[in-house]
Amino acid sequence: MRLVRPALPEEIVEVQKRIRFIVHRMDSAVANHEFEKARFYHDEERKEQENLRVLGEKYHVDDRVASEVRGEDVETVIARWSEYPYQP
Repeated sequence: MRLVRPALPEEIVEVQKRIRFIVHRMDSAVANHEFEKARFYHDEERKEQENLRVLGEKYHVDDRVASEVRGEDVETVIARWSEYPYQP
């Protein structure tokens, strides 16, 4: 779907990276039984998720759109790559 969907704004990409980093740190804290750290990271994740929601509204981004790859999507991309027209 990355081939069809327009690129996300850099602000959103950065927030998504921070969320992944925070979740990784939170998981590590839980695995090491550092529950106060895990709670801190959980709170940080919630803040970043809210930030992501606000940015999504700002840029009119809807993650639910184009989140499902259908057979037609695959056929369209293959047709584009192979230069054979897709005919449904």
